[in-house]
Amino acid sequence: MPAKKFKLGLMSLAIASVMGLSGCLPGGGDEEPTAVKVKLSGVVSKGIIVGGAVKAYKVENGVVVKNPVLGEAVTDENGDYLINIDGYIGPVSIVVSPADDGTSKVKCDVPVGCTGGFAFGDKMPLNYDLEAIVPKVGLDGTVSASITPLTHMAAAYAKELGLTGSGDTIALANEKVAKMLGVSDLLSVEPVDVTDPTAITAADMNAIKYGYIAASIAAIANDDANGDVATVMQNLVSSYIENNGELVGNEGDSDDVTKISLAEITTAAVAIMAAETTATGASFLSVKTEVKTEDTAALALTANAATSTETTVEIAAANKVDTAITIVKELRTWAEALKTDLDKQSDVTTGLQARTENALNAATSDDFETVTVGVAASIAAMLDAYLQEFNGTITGGSYAVGDHIPADMTTGDVTAQVQVTGTGNIIISGTSVSLTNATVNGADINLSLTLPASISGTTFAASIAASTASTANVKMIINASN
Repeated sequence: MPAKKFKLGLMSLAIASVMGLSGCLPGGGDEEPTAVKVKLSGVVSKGIIVGGAVKAYKVENGVVVKNPVLGEAVTDENGDYLINIDGYIGPVSIVVSPADDGTSKVKCDVPVGCTGGFAFGDKMPLNYDLEAIVPKVGLDGTVSASITPLTHMAAAYAKELGLTGSGDTIALANEKVAKMLGVSDLLSVEPVDVTDPTAITAADMNAIKYGYIAASIAAIANDDANGDVATVMQNLVSSYIENNGELVGNEGDSDDVTKISLAEITTAAVAIMAAETTATGASFLSVKTEVKTEDTAALALTANAATSTETTVEIAAANKVDTAITIVKELRTWAEALKTDLDKQSDVTTGLQARTENALNAATSDDFETVTVGVAASIAAMLDAYLQEFNGTITGGSYAVGDHIPADMTTGDVTAQVQVTGTGNIIISGTSVSLTNATVNGADINLSLTLPASISGTTFAASIAASTASTANVKMIINASN
């Protein structure tokens, strides 16, 4: 009996790039960790925020999921919050927003006062959001997470890199912002209330510096945006992302209010610290000297040249398991739609379109599974080889497919892993990647991908054309000409 055929039109997949794919899935004998109850706590400060509405959200498939909310709280008079999270393991986005009843306030943390007639230490209406993203919760009972302009900048950069299940891009973004601004840790350190001399005297250097760096945003808003902190935050984020996770050291003789430089932040912090005449203690005096030194260094850099911040967090290369999971789910969704209605064109949410050429009644679920898993594993392997060659990890242009197939791969049901094997060679020539006359997961594979010459940002397009995958009973035709 001839193999039954089914067609896919031109298929383009948005595949997370080297910056965006990472994660860890059960398999290979490792047991999935059990989530523990988590106390998520910290302080919210850009001036201390009182009565702010704090909500925690899970991060899933690279996206912050707003519904359902993992937990919520309201900040107290010290800006502190506490959220209990139960039964979740993974990254968490924490956002503080103005309360619906308009009662949220933020302390003016600029000694000369804030726009609108507010004196130093006065409580002003809160009219903007701040975000922090924690790389992972659920494994330890207590997680600290301050929410500040610095974590907000890091959160935006992590999203630009691509949020990952393992949290590596999130950790990288948090560390990079911290190191650039000389703060030991954005999440675990609680910035001091710079309007409280007693608290400043008692605090350690990390908390003092963090507090004054955060306070600099309001000072910049006074000078550049008529006190509009939200606008300054937007400018800060866009300046950081435009420079690929750096700020320019200084703007020289120019003064573009839509751009924020490192020197603007440090100069503002120096001015705020100079106005503090009551606080005492070695830590405060040491931080004053340190920030002044950093400000001098920032001003001495070549005008409009970006900073260069070294980090210790490594971003994993494209994770073959995650890639395969995504593709398997798409193809299985398509196959289910196809088997449900053999005559009707199926348009599934992933944008894959399909139609039947012959009745597929004779094909078994195992046939579909063999082909879909085979295609998914093949594409994952081809992407992995391409990304490794792109990064210079491997060279030569011809690679055994078996060396790049996921070691442990689920087929959509997280309780079932399959060991996928394959023979044949992946051939890379420029932006073309092919796998010809190969056998993967028992399916005969002939695939051709076209990939971009330059990979950056969160996603890139992988076009699949003129390809087939088959068993004795089923043949998948991708981008068939008729």
